[in-house]
Amino acid sequence: MPSPPLRSTDDDMKNHRVLASRRAFIPPPATGADAPRSEAVAGGGIIRGSNSRLERYDDCPSWFKMQYLDKIPAPTVTPLVVGIEFHAFAETYVRHCIEAGVESDFDWGTAKALEFGRNLHEDEAEDAARIIGRFIRDYRVENPADHVGVELGAAFDRDWCEVPWDDRRKVYFRFRLDHVLWERTVGGDEMEGEDSGSRTLVIEDFKSDRVIERHQTVGSSKQLKRYALAAALMWPESIGPEIRVRLFYARFGARRQAVIPAAELPSIRDEIDARMAEIQAERKWEPKAGAHCAFCSYPTRCKLFGEIWGWGPLALGTRGDAEDAARQLMFIRGLEKSYTERLRAWAGANGDMDLGDGSHLGLVPINKVVLNESDKVVEVLKGLGVGEEGCRKALKSTQAGIEAALRTLGRGKAKDLLPEVLEKAGTKDTQIRFQRYKDPEAEAKAAAAAEGEAA
Repeated sequence: MPSPPLRSTDDDMKNHRVLASRRAFIPPPATGADAPRSEAVAGGGIIRGSNSRLERYDDCPSWFKMQYLDKIPAPTVTPLVVGIEFHAFAETYVRHCIEAGVESDFDWGTAKALEFGRNLHEDEAEDAARIIGRFIRDYRVENPADHVGVELGAAFDRDWCEVPWDDRRKVYFRFRLDHVLWERTVGGDEMEGEDSGSRTLVIEDFKSDRVIERHQTVGSSKQLKRYALAAALMWPESIGPEIRVRLFYARFGARRQAVIPAAELPSIRDEIDARMAEIQAERKWEPKAGAHCAFCSYPTRCKLFGEIWGWGPLALGTRGDAEDAARQLMFIRGLEKSYTERLRAWAGANGDMDLGDGSHLGLVPINKVVLNESDKVVEVLKGLGVGEEGCRKALKSTQAGIEAALRTLGRGKAKDLLPEVLEKAGTKDTQIRFQRYKDPEAEAKAAAAAEGEAA
């Protein structure tokens, strides 16, 4: 079985190559009375789809409309910002390993990591550094020659023929895949010197989630099934009886895998068509509360926001009461994050805000020693005798990570050697935090007034 060519997104999108042979694996969509799509979709609607868009609509139709149709600008909440930064690094790192023909590159990865997270807030940058450090430590590009590429994409029209990525008139659905590779199968013909039948195409998606999908449910994931369909459409000549789709959870160094039979591909395509038809026919765009509210960028524009002021004391007498309260909690968390991002930006442009109780909310400079050069930290640690495995523990460039690295030298070493590492590898810096603080002048005036009253 020949390997699929290394796919260049820009070149292939401009090529406008129609994958005619895909029909050997996916029967043509039904037409006429049997068509699963509405006439609205088939007749020239403008809504374009992708896996993330379908997931957004399932979460909340109102959010979908504000983000993708109304295109209302909004700040990106912290979990999404961190995920975007991690994915950018993962793409860069895996591509480097493929091109260099190596399974991993600790030194190159730690040096390159310094270019990421610079524009994030302190807590976001620390979280991104933690995920990136774990990824460098745990991820291996096994058999680099078998890896097709990273960040590969393709766009398709309503007949599921490939079209240029940016053809807004024809694009119906887009796929973007984090990582595509061949995986060798044990006992294949390759052992006898032949390539055919010895490898399976694998789609891998990098995750920064804080929760790992259970083995029992990963096979039913719509996201993974859609990735399998994408592989079949993009490389139809290379698809066998099954496609493997894998999730790599960078926070935990854990993998989850699903095997999607090629026989399911027509139903997966029909499911996408049905969901797209539903979105095209949508007219109400009603908001829907749930855990996703904690990540929403538009809480103050949501109709459910007004219902907050009608919430009374929580009476958790029934399961329904508890579930209502849980949805309210997720909504409040989303509101808090959105307010924090917006007020932070406002304070940066207009100054701090008086809270009316002698305190302010704004941007506060904090003087501290920072460890923002991972290669310098590693150099100092190696000079103290810390091995490579111990140095991996310090990739986060935090005090806790350095202490963990120093503990590999023996008991009590962390306390004794930490000041030396901070002195040699750290730099004095002023960081800006968005927080509440007391106004010294107001406090002095209040103290003087209190003394005057006492006298």
